Amino acid sequence: MRQVAGKMKTQLDGEFRIANKSDEFAIENAVGEMGRIEEAKRRFVEGKNIE
Repeated sequence: MRQVAGKMKTQLDGEFRIANKSDEFAIENAVGEMGRIEEAKRRFVEGKNIE
């Protein structure tokens, strides 16, 4: 029983680390996208062509 519990804990720890990395990746992507949106707004307001 202890071995099973230990293996489950190890598996869950690994999944948690993967989830954390996935969350961080999603956050970084969202921040990058927000920066691109802000730049697009700035160009639009300035009347620049976006090509």
